[in-house]
Amino acid sequence: DLYVAAGPYWTVYTVGNNIYGHGDNQQGQIPTANDSVSGMQRTPVLLFSSSAVEQISLGEGHGLIRKQDGSVYGWGSNANGCIQPEATESAFTALTQAEGVADAVSVSAGYANSFYVLNDGSAWSCGSNAYNLRAFGVT
Repeated sequence: DLYVAAGPYWTVYTVGNNIYGHGDNQQGQIPTANDSVSGMQRTPVLLFSSSAVEQISLGEGHGLIRKQDGSVYGWGSNANGCIQPEATESAFTALTQAEGVADAVSVSAGYANSFYVLNDGSAWSCGSNAYNLRAFGVT
């Protein structure tokens, strides 16, 4: 399967089990071989290998993938806890499982927040609540 997602300044796509990306790396969303945060990655690079990817969503500085089993993983900026709310890391250069998210059927990465719809129909979010973006009645 081929999946592609475009963020404000970066693009990610899959080829088989490989996830490639290119574009802006100011927030660690395009980790390089030495895990550095640098400027522009102009050519696609292999980011990760991961099986069973069903969906990719890109925000300003972080990405999310949803796997067939409903688990969710993120990478890049963790500003405002948009990947792991309780983590002290400001960015993840490796795929990191989103805390407390299981059985997701849809994901969306925002500016500095993440949104999840679970199999039971509930909606969840984490990260920034600037402009009251997360105030849709459920958390």
